Amino acid sequence: MTRPLRIGLIGASNLAITSIIEPARKIGDVEITMVAAREISRAIDYAAANNIRSVAANYQELIKSGGVDLVYICLPNVLHEEWGTLALENKLHVLLEKPAAPDEAAAMRLLAAASKNNCRLIEAFHYHYHPLFTAIKQLVLDGNLGTIKSFSAKLDVPMPPSENAARWDKELGGGVMLDIGCYPVHWARHLVGEFEPIETITKFAETGVDGAVVAHVKFGNGAIGTIDVSMTPHNGQRYSRLKLEMTNGAIEVRNLVLPHYGHDFNWRIGDEWHHKEFKGGTTYFYQLQAIKEAIKSGGKLPTEGDDILKNAQSIMAILNKQVG
Repeated sequence: MTRPLRIGLIGASNLAITSIIEPARKIGDVEITMVAAREISRAIDYAAANNIRSVAANYQELIKSGGVDLVYICLPNVLHEEWGTLALENKLHVLLEKPAAPDEAAAMRLLAAASKNNCRLIEAFHYHYHPLFTAIKQLVLDGNLGTIKSFSAKLDVPMPPSENAARWDKELGGGVMLDIGCYPVHWARHLVGEFEPIETITKFAETGVDGAVVAHVKFGNGAIGTIDVSMTPHNGQRYSRLKLEMTNGAIEVRNLVLPHYGHDFNWRIGDEWHHKEFKGGTTYFYQLQAIKEAIKSGGKLPTEGDDILKNAQSIMAILNKQVG
């Protein structure tokens, strides 16, 4: 691709400003060329505020415009498949907000459409591209800490229904596991391996969605794990923690999701603790940079293809073990 990567936004979201628009301004050969929203007045205001030159009357018009190479879809979970599939059928690459699909069947259909049309289907696990996660992964792989005995992840992000209606709406694919819960599932799979849920304890909301989940899992290598996630409103702060206990050490991380807002990264080899802090760009900057380079070179990304299906399968396995 000799011209800049042209990105269209499906959904005039606040998240797109942080995850796509701001990083694109810092990365060469990337342009945000068009936006579409549920209401055209919203898209017009959004385009003016964010210096986007074109507005589509609706999502379909953007997809069929010929003016974009990749679409970023930031819509309620149940709409991902419909608009992701249409974009792929029109030979566009697709970056889908996580989770890319609300279930295994939808993931398989989306991946089939991507394969048929020779387009990229990428799930927006932006944290994976930050140097912090690269360092954690390298510590696990280099062997100095031994093998993993246990995995523990806790992610608590209070989301009042009055401000996050879709997340609490069962018909729109709401619930904590189909929201922030997909993060620790992804961490577990990429740091330890595929797992089988043993038990899932769920706190259901009045709307019928899972508001808080604690899942106990077992990995193929014999390690055990706990995934503890909640979006239930309370007066506390957001909390994000990852712990790996290993045969010759340990790794502890705070704020793996958004380390550019501050993080702690500590690891122990034997009895000696070490610490490192990473400066630089946001997780979204590194993600968009990696996507641009992969589309240009044809290289594979760690958050596309079968990874999307495996994460959907793991989330569904946890949900299918629910008791509450």
